[in-house]
Amino acid sequence: MGTPKPDRVSLRMSAPPTPVERLRAFYRQERERLFDEVKLLQDAVDSGVSPVALAAELGIGKSTIYDKLKLARLSGAARNAVIEGWLNQDVASAIASLSHVEQNVQMKRLAGLSTREALKKLRHAR
Repeated sequence: MGTPKPDRVSLRMSAPPTPVERLRAFYRQERERLFDEVKLLQDAVDSGVSPVALAAELGIGKSTIYDKLKLARLSGAARNAVIEGWLNQDVASAIASLSHVEQNVQMKRLAGLSTREALKKLRHAR
């Protein structure tokens, strides 16, 4: 009798990510960081700092601050759609003033449209 042979263990390694996969991950992280920034801006405003003062202090345009603060009002589904890249930040900002239910309705209605077309449909719907 010989010694038993060990079970074969597959050392199959996955292929390294392609440049496109790495870019996809990079942009997803950027969109996640956008909501980290939105939270920090909202926390500053909630603590009594005005958006105008924030803009001056950070060297960012007032409209940029206000647009990012709008994103704090997004539903969870809309926020996830932005993070996953299904919903453009400009369109998300435009639907942020709607109720969460209406945001979800509009996301489905605007799916697949260019930013220009989506914003045009939103303007005509109001």
